[in-house]
Amino acid sequence: MKVNIDGLLVHFPYDFIYPEQYSYMLELKRSLDAKGHGLLEMPSGTGKTLSLLSLIVAYHRAHPAEVTKLVYCSRTIPEIEKVLQELRRLLTYIETDTGQTNKIVGLCLSSRKNLCCHPQVSKEKDGRIVDGKCFALTASHKRSVAAVDPNVDICSYFEAFEKNGREFPLPAGVYDLDDLKDYGKKHGWCPYFLARYAITHATIVVYSYHYLLDPKIADLVSKEISKTSVVVFDEAHNIDSVCIEAMSVNITRRTIERSQNGIQMLERTVNKIKETDAKKLKEEYHKMVEGLRDANVARDTDIVLSNPVLPDEVLKEAIPGNIRSAEHFIAFLKRFLEYVKMRLRVQHVVQESPAAFLKDILSKVFIERKPLRFCSERLRSLVRTLEITELNEMSSLTALCNFATLVSTYMKGFTLIIEPFDDRTPSIPNPVLHFSCMDASVAIKPVFQRFQSVIITSGTLSPLDMYPKILDFRPVIMASFTMTLARPCLCPMIVSKGNDQVTMSSKFETRDDIAVIRNYGNLLVEMSSVVPDGIVGFFTSYTYMEAVVAAWYEQGIIDSILKRKLLFLETQDSGETSLALLNYIKACENGRGAVLLSVARGKVSEGVDFDHHLGRCVIMFGIPFVYTQSRILKARLEYLRDQFQIRESDFLTFDALRHASQCVGRAIRGKTDYGIMIFADKRFSRADKYGKLPKWIQEYLAESLHNLSIEEAVQIAKRFLRQMAQPFTREDQLGISLLTLEQLESEETKKKIESRVQLFKHPQSLLEYYVEDSQSRLLITNKKYLDTIENIASKFELPHFVADRDILTIPSAPSQNELSGSKFFTSDINFSNDRALIIYTSGTTGKPKGVVLNHGTLHAQTSAIIKGWEVTQEDSIFHSLPLHHIHGIMNALLVLLRAGGTVVMQEKFDAVEAWKYFLNLNNRPRVNLFFAVPTMYAKLVQEFEKVSEIESFAKKQCLKNMRLFCSGSASLPIPVFHGMETLTGHRMIERFGMSEVGMALSTQVSGPREPGTVGVPMPAVEIAVRKHGEGSSFVDLVYGNEKEVQILSGKEGDAGELLVKGPNVFSEYWNKEKATIESFTEDGWFLTGDTVCYENGAFKILGRTSVDIIKSGGYKISALDVESCLLRHPEIVECTVFGLPDEVWGERVACLVLTKQGKLIKEDELKSFCKQFIPPYATPTVIKFVDEIPRNVMGKVNKKEVRAKYSAK
Repeated sequence: MKVNIDGLLVHFPYDFIYPEQYSYMLELKRSLDAKGHGLLEMPSGTGKTLSLLSLIVAYHRAHPAEVTKLVYCSRTIPEIEKVLQELRRLLTYIETDTGQTNKIVGLCLSSRKNLCCHPQVSKEKDGRIVDGKCFALTASHKRSVAAVDPNVDICSYFEAFEKNGREFPLPAGVYDLDDLKDYGKKHGWCPYFLARYAITHATIVVYSYHYLLDPKIADLVSKEISKTSVVVFDEAHNIDSVCIEAMSVNITRRTIERSQNGIQMLERTVNKIKETDAKKLKEEYHKMVEGLRDANVARDTDIVLSNPVLPDEVLKEAIPGNIRSAEHFIAFLKRFLEYVKMRLRVQHVVQESPAAFLKDILSKVFIERKPLRFCSERLRSLVRTLEITELNEMSSLTALCNFATLVSTYMKGFTLIIEPFDDRTPSIPNPVLHFSCMDASVAIKPVFQRFQSVIITSGTLSPLDMYPKILDFRPVIMASFTMTLARPCLCPMIVSKGNDQVTMSSKFETRDDIAVIRNYGNLLVEMSSVVPDGIVGFFTSYTYMEAVVAAWYEQGIIDSILKRKLLFLETQDSGETSLALLNYIKACENGRGAVLLSVARGKVSEGVDFDHHLGRCVIMFGIPFVYTQSRILKARLEYLRDQFQIRESDFLTFDALRHASQCVGRAIRGKTDYGIMIFADKRFSRADKYGKLPKWIQEYLAESLHNLSIEEAVQIAKRFLRQMAQPFTREDQLGISLLTLEQLESEETKKKIESRVQLFKHPQSLLEYYVEDSQSRLLITNKKYLDTIENIASKFELPHFVADRDILTIPSAPSQNELSGSKFFTSDINFSNDRALIIYTSGTTGKPKGVVLNHGTLHAQTSAIIKGWEVTQEDSIFHSLPLHHIHGIMNALLVLLRAGGTVVMQEKFDAVEAWKYFLNLNNRPRVNLFFAVPTMYAKLVQEFEKVSEIESFAKKQCLKNMRLFCSGSASLPIPVFHGMETLTGHRMIERFGMSEVGMALSTQVSGPREPGTVGVPMPAVEIAVRKHGEGSSFVDLVYGNEKEVQILSGKEGDAGELLVKGPNVFSEYWNKEKATIESFTEDGWFLTGDTVCYENGAFKILGRTSVDIIKSGGYKISALDVESCLLRHPEIVECTVFGLPDEVWGERVACLVLTKQGKLIKEDELKSFCKQFIPPYATPTVIKFVDEIPRNVMGKVNKKEVRAKYSAK
């Protein structure tokens, strides 16, 4: 199918698409449009790879100058092969559909070990040996000798490539490892160097992380890749660990011994060359003066020992004099080696900073920082000059020189730890020097800076907000996608106790408890009895797994398992693990069934997919916290706390839960698959644990699946497996989890899809306006919105505070002692005229205005509601309103807090969750108040229609539990009023309010509550209805207060503008004196701009005085702002925006659009364009393209007539 993704035509090589694939491509495109970085979490088995390729290939085809190349980084060879298979399928489909010959070259790059086709070298299994032998056959000096002496052995494949391969680049197509080897053999060319050369010309390159993140490799392989490339890190949940490993070095006693051998080899070779070819060493010395980069202009084959860090500007410097000559450099290395050897002779643990290490080495052996920085590059130059081909002999010396370069380059983000022995074997001397990177951003920062878009994606990235902090980048898009399912094919549950009620946990205090181990065994035995085919168990470590399995042997549990299934174990030996995995698969294939016990962070958890019958159940035995006594880990935790304000417990939990998610995620590899996920540890039931699981798992982890016993888990598993055994076909998925093109293009489907992705809603430009206009001095946010707020804080050079992360200290605040006995909080000080709050309007007549409410005004507004709605400390409110709205911050929050009541805060409104609170289900906290906008009530009624059979129960519970339902911010549709009354037994309170006046009118708690009316004045509020006459004259129709309402002139039901006076009215518009004056009459009445009438004892809102105000979903939207946004589009000539009546939303934003002659704009494209400048709720949902905008004789658009005309349609 061909899918329109926000105006981009995307070829998708299937007849059906998953909803989450569409969402994923949409957010990915927005990231590319913004030329920024993205963080995207998508569930396992939902076609993430194909979605990425389809969108980016389409983007490249549409904008070849903007996106020139895709660099796709994955972790393992099987994953790389999978990417290329999907790419081949996609390009074949595009070629078939368009009839155009494919011009894209896609290829992978791997190590020499995987690509070598030399008869002898390719037989080697060790990659380092393969690299060394390859170098010995392809080094330039070896080839120079071979040109004279034909008996010298060189690589014929490389020679043929050098002769012809560079002139004939790879033809268009997709090349995996086998394809490259076949192509190389066919032409007699070296596949490895062919791929190395071809990546600069290829459109799509697939390789492992290290080719970009490890400076030692990236400098050799990826340096020429263009800046307009898009980089994707797939399966990137562990990317910070990869970054840290790339920048860390360990030096052991064995490293020292082998480094000594390497130095001796250098020394022998130098002495030999001095006797035979002293000129060569002199030439090298002179080049050292010019700079290392000039000294190392060599063929690709000669660059084998790359520098870990040095940038180009450093390499152009002259080499320090004390290491220019070969003899001086060797003497330097000896001195450095002896110093490191001396440092390893310690009796206790030493931890110090790079600066302290450099200070110590200078004082003890007089080695300065600068020559240390050049160690790696100087060694590389010398090895090339000496024509040394035995690279294996030099590996330890290379590590030592890398350490020298790193420790002298980075002063921050690294630590040096010397341990005399391993904590787990303290009696065995085993000294090791760890130079450990604490800051993952060091390795990946050059990637973010160099490439315009970097996408980090995986199925397990939750919580998303952790990655921007630990990698120090600012994503323009950060989204998590759920799994849309036609049947609930995953069954996560938390098993916290055995049938003997003994708590199960792998925490240190109980992990050796024999009852806990027995219960873990019983859980596995019981699941083996009911789950068919394969079960995979994951332990927290190899040590713990070995201890548990040994205990199970003694308890007879292993025998019980073997009666039901075969048992296999992952070990630290890769060969043994591969054999165990192969036999496990055979047992499952043959119907015998098997159990595979593995380890979190092991090879199985990171690289093996247990499709269908291979993984019907996955059990996570305990929470896989990393070894917390590790000094390296402690140092990193301290660094994260100091630099990024990440608490130790937060990071440890984040790290453990991402690995737990990765383990259990092995069970589901597609929507036709099904599996049970068991979290076997009581601690998973805590919100700080399960709340960090991916959204797509949390959705199915209902509260009823928490804190289960083994028997309860078995019964749930039986019920789930019976359900999954029912026939399930493609037709069952259509329209739900599998969409045709026609279904995808429907407006209803797109709304459903968009609703499943949570993103930051308000444009940054609007937030910047609020900050600048209000002259803010501190920004307060939470982790979810930190990336956007950091951008704003940086722009205006303001401090920012993260409410759910930081501890706020106010230096100027008085101490308790200073307050004691003072008059600081006595009634002698009058705060009533001091500013308390600035709340911004919706911007209905221009830019939003800041409404200044002082303490006296707040007191009056809250007093009016407390008295009028009889709010007491016994009340508890379900609060799901936005706090940037007067309804949310005043009515629902400040009123309850002042009355001493309870506020149950919700991050967002969810109709299902709201009903659970109203009906007091699943031990939800008690609530008896609910204030909301009409849209929320409409959704509550719609949601209940799905379970109408419990209507009588709901009504009974709501009459028992709830005291008050209140609606405001827009007109409540009468059918919704009656629908809520039917369901709850309550007639809702309707009210009228504004940011400027608080709540002015309301139906009464003890009085009549007629639908469509807003009652009478609130306590202490005065009301007038004034009709404008000719010129500036006016007529007062109605006057009222809380005691009485009088009709002054005219008759009941006459319409006029509503005016308000009283202590509840605001003091001023912030820094807008003219607007403030114009909003009041000469006798002090505030002009609301709303038209009302008074009849049958209640006021009724008829609409805005201005037709340029649209009330939709509780928001007041300026039609003028929307028109201004539309007119930014280069193809739009004229437009007019108005509101259309809607039963659910109150009004929908509609527009008439006139485009330039012959120009067409698609609706989806126009909506996406608008969302760049205005919030989604202000974006038009009804768009009509017309040949002429209707105008009256004065040339003006009569919006009332336009609204009436299109409402009739």
